Amino acid sequence: MFDNGNHVVLRRDGVAVVLKTPQNEMPQVEYWGRDFGVPSAEGELSALDAMTLKVTPPAEKPDAALRPSLLPQGAEAFAGRPGLEAYRGTAPVFVRWTTVETQVAHSGHELLVHAKDAVNLVELDVRLSLAEGGLVLMDERIANIDMEHEEPLTVNWLDSVLPIPRRADHLTQFTGRWPLEKQPQTGPLPRGSVTRDCRHGKTSHESPWLFVASDGEPLFDSGEVWACHLAWSGNQTYRLDNLPQHEPLLGAGELLGPGEIQLLPGSDYATPQVCFSWSDHGLDGMAARFHRWLRSLPNHVRGDRLVTLNTWEAVYFDHDEATLIALADLAAKVGVERFVLDDGWFHLRRDDTKGLGDWIVDPEVWPNGLDTLAEHVHAWACSSACGSSRRWSTSTPIARASTQAGSSPRPRPCRAARTSHTARSMCSIWPTPMPTAMCAGRWPT
Repeated sequence: MFDNGNHVVLRRDGVAVVLKTPQNEMPQVEYWGRDFGVPSAEGELSALDAMTLKVTPPAEKPDAALRPSLLPQGAEAFAGRPGLEAYRGTAPVFVRWTTVETQVAHSGHELLVHAKDAVNLVELDVRLSLAEGGLVLMDERIANIDMEHEEPLTVNWLDSVLPIPRRADHLTQFTGRWPLEKQPQTGPLPRGSVTRDCRHGKTSHESPWLFVASDGEPLFDSGEVWACHLAWSGNQTYRLDNLPQHEPLLGAGELLGPGEIQLLPGSDYATPQVCFSWSDHGLDGMAARFHRWLRSLPNHVRGDRLVTLNTWEAVYFDHDEATLIALADLAAKVGVERFVLDDGWFHLRRDDTKGLGDWIVDPEVWPNGLDTLAEHVHAWACSSACGSSRRWSTSTPIARASTQAGSSPRPRPCRAARTSHTARSMCSIWPTPMPTAMCAGRWPT
């Protein structure tokens, strides 16, 4: 079943992805890496089948190495962490696709997969794109198509994975703390199926951030690396399946809470996007693919970036007009073009436990208001801005010790705040749950 069907070749900006599309089976990635002129003819690609599907002739034997699919499952003889774990009631759902349709987008850079399990009444859509810069993007959508029964389909996880070659023998991931974020940790590629979770409801300082596999210890400007990044600021899982039967799998997915995703008939769940970057120019080349893709997005900032000074590390909450005017003068001398007055300017904000929500200038700290400082900054043709707890464009919680909290009607904690200390400190003073990943109303009431 794994060796029939045609191939799909995606190529862009020096990267090629070759997939096998067996009839009514989930596609499998046979190759991901340098575009060395991979042929598109089926006859020539058959040699790649023999290289990547190590089945002992004349038939499958115990030493056979099967290719994992885009959504590896036990039904495919995959012995690692399944790409999907789901339940109906107390019974596990082991998907077995009855129909699989594939389509290459007109651009030639995207493969769309639509799969259906007519027995378990589950549908899955997978999109694999080769974006500008050679960055591979994957996202998935699963739907409950059982319209006759009310019992929901509970999704525990839905991951995206790609294979990496066996010559990758090191894994780099990240950890950290405030103010020592993104500390790389490199070691031998672990054996078996391993995961790394982040459960803070946000990216947090100790987030894995990336899984980077490399041929030898990674270098900045040379050597091959294969990286995976989950484009999601909530709970997350990174995974590696390094098993004897096949090439290692690198991937990631959203870390879902127990019962968080319960799909009623006709409803679906869409995963965050997972980004995969290959480079033969080390970590710099891997990062460059991310940068080129981001710069290609329609809403990306165009033109030169302003040189910015943020006052936070200079004064923290200790605001004083004369001190900040002197700081602005020093900034002007070294070429700063934007002066950001960060946390501490509003009412009662003398530390991080008070004042959030009182968006008025503190008259005790700023008896003249902010006009004098703003006019001084604008006098040397620099722009200015005020920050609120460094959350300029996001929903910001309010502190218990604030005028706003005292006037809020009937505060009640959101569901996450009932069990999480982190959530309680941020959410529990709101009259309704905050619109964050942690409080998105996914759990049933």
